[in-house]
Amino acid sequence: MSYFLIAEEGPLKGLKIDLTDEERVIVGRDPDSSTCLIEDPSISRRHALFHFGTESIEIENLSLTNPLKVNGNLIEGKETIVDGDYITLGANTFRFVKREKLSIEKEQEVFEELQIKEEPLFQFSIQGQNLGRFYLKVIAGPNSGAEFPLIEGESLILGKDEDVCDVAFNDLSVSKRHARLSFNQAGIPVIEDLESLNKIFVNHRKVEGAYELKGQDLISLGTTQLIFVDKEIVEETVFNPIEEQIPVDTDTQEGRQLAFQKMVIPYKHLVGFGVLLFVVVVSTLFLLSLFSSHEIPVSFNKQKDEVASVLKRYPKIEYTFSPPTGKLFLVGHVLNEIEYEEMLFMLNQLPFLKNIEDTVVIDELVWQNANALIQTNPNWKGILIQAIAPSQFVLRGYLDTIDQQAELLEYIALNFTYLNQLKNELVINSLIQQRIQSILIRAGFGTVSFNYTMGELVLSGPVEKDQERAYKKILNEVKDVKGVEKVESIVTFTSASSARIDLTSKYQVMGSSIKDGKEAFVLINGKILSKGKMLDGMMITGITTKEILLEKDGVKYKIDFNS
Repeated sequence: MSYFLIAEEGPLKGLKIDLTDEERVIVGRDPDSSTCLIEDPSISRRHALFHFGTESIEIENLSLTNPLKVNGNLIEGKETIVDGDYITLGANTFRFVKREKLSIEKEQEVFEELQIKEEPLFQFSIQGQNLGRFYLKVIAGPNSGAEFPLIEGESLILGKDEDVCDVAFNDLSVSKRHARLSFNQAGIPVIEDLESLNKIFVNHRKVEGAYELKGQDLISLGTTQLIFVDKEIVEETVFNPIEEQIPVDTDTQEGRQLAFQKMVIPYKHLVGFGVLLFVVVVSTLFLLSLFSSHEIPVSFNKQKDEVASVLKRYPKIEYTFSPPTGKLFLVGHVLNEIEYEEMLFMLNQLPFLKNIEDTVVIDELVWQNANALIQTNPNWKGILIQAIAPSQFVLRGYLDTIDQQAELLEYIALNFTYLNQLKNELVINSLIQQRIQSILIRAGFGTVSFNYTMGELVLSGPVEKDQERAYKKILNEVKDVKGVEKVESIVTFTSASSARIDLTSKYQVMGSSIKDGKEAFVLINGKILSKGKMLDGMMITGITTKEILLEKDGVKYKIDFNS
C-alpha cells in the first residue's frame, strides 16, 4: 500500500507528502528528529507519529504546543485513522489517502506522462475548420474562445502547468495536472480526473473514474468550461410526402365524413378567428404581467465590474472569475483576519456569485507564528516581525553585535516562508555607538561621554560655553542617526579651562620663557616645547601664563604649571 497526506487547507494547500518509506513515520519540521520533514513554523519539531500496521493505521500526538486533530477532534494520545480522514497539523489540514501500489509497468507509464515535452502537441486555434472529428472549445474562463482537437489514439493532459501538460490554461482554479483526455478500446473519447483539487464536472455532475464523452457535453475544470464537439453526429430530417388526391363520394355516410374531414375553412373566417385569438392571448399576458415578476438579466461585463470594484480595496488579491458559472477563485495576501472576513462578506452580497474558493494568506497569522518561534531564544526577546501592508513584512529590534544578527537571519531563512517579502530593519548597538563616537570626536566634543541602550541615548560631560551653538548642531545630527529614538542631554556648559581634562598630576613643568610678553617655551619633564609641538601624542595648542593647552583626537587637555 501507498500512503499520502494531501494539504487541502492552510499555507501548504496543494502539497502532497509520501508516507510509505517506513512502518513508523515521524512528521515534523526538525530534519534531525523527523523522518518526514514539513517546513512550516506552525508545525512542531516532532509533531505526529504514524504507525502503519497490518490491520490498522494509528496516529499519535507528539506535540505539546501545536494542535493535532483528526476530523476536527483534538487528539492527545493515539487514534486509529482510515482512508479519507482529515488531519490538522498546526495551521494546515491534510487529507489522508491510502492507495494500492502501482505495478512497474504502470509506474513507467505515469513517469512517461510526466516527462516534459520538447514541443507542444498542438497550438490553440480560434478556427475549428480542420480540427478533425472531435475537438474541445473553451466557452468560459480566461482562455475563452480557444479550440483544440483530439487526435484518435492519443491522450492529452489538461492543467495549468505548461511544463507537464499538453494543454495549459491560464486559470488559477485549475490544478497543475487536472485531467486526462484519451480514447478507450472502443475508440470513444473519455475524460478522467488526475486527483485535482476542484475535480471534473460533466453536465454539472462530478466525474468518478473514466467518463465517455458525447457530442455537446459541457466539461467544467474549475472556472474554465469547455464544449465537447463531435462533427459526425447524425442530423435527422423529417420527410413529409405529398398526399395523393382521391375522389370522395358524398352520397354515402363514409363519404360525407371524409368530405367533412377534408373541408376547407374560408380564409376570412380564419383571419377573424386569428384576430380574436390574438386579442385574447395579449389580454391574458397583460393581466398575468401585473401579478408576475421576473429576474432582470445582468450583463457579464457588469458582473465583472462589480467583482473588480469590491476587490479593488485589496491590491494584493488576484482572482479568476467565470460569469456563466458564478465561480470566483482568490489568491494573495490580506493584512489581518478582519480584512479577510470583510472581503468575503462584501463578495457574498453579490447575488450572481455561486461559489467562492480561495487560498488567501492572512499576514497577521503568519507573523504571529514567526514571533512565537523567535521568542523561544532568550537572546532575541526584543525581536519582532510585523506586517506593515499586505505581503510586506518588517523585521525589527535591537541586537548587540553583528554576529547575533547573522545567527538570527540564518534562523529566519529556515523558518519563515515569505523571506523575499521581509525587510530587515534590525539595529546593531555596537554600530550605533561607533557612529555616535565618530560624530562627537569629529566635532571636537571628545570630553562628552554617552550611554546608548535600546534606542535611548544620554549625553553628559563638560562643554565649553563658547561652543554651545556648535554642540546644539551636533545634537541634531545625532538625533538623525538611524536607531536613535530618544536623546537626553545633561551636559554642563563651563569655561574653556574647566571643560578640559586636567593632566597636571602627570607632568612636571620646570620652567618657562617669555617672549613679547607671552609664554613662548616651557620645560616639561626635561623637554623644551612650544606651541605646535607634540607631547606624548598630544599637540600643544596654546601656552598661557598659567596653563598649557593640549588636544588629541578632538579631546582637549590642560596642564596647570602654576600649581
